[in-house]
Amino acid sequence: MQCPKCSSENTRTNGKTKKGTVRYFCKDCRKSWSDRPIGRPPKGLVAMTNAERQRLYRQKRKNYE
Repeated sequence: MQCPKCSSENTRTNGKTKKGTVRYFCKDCRKSWSDRPIGRPPKGLVAMTNAERQRLYRQKRKNYE
């Protein structure tokens, strides 16, 4: 596994997360990471999605009037 921070191949496994995803550790830069990103999507993406939902809702409502 290649380190996402320093691109080193000098890595090892480092246990598992609570959800069972394997964690990795870079011996060169000491970064720890897992295969899957954890957490919510970026704030701008959520706001864009909400704005898109509102726009579609208004369009559908306008079509029924």
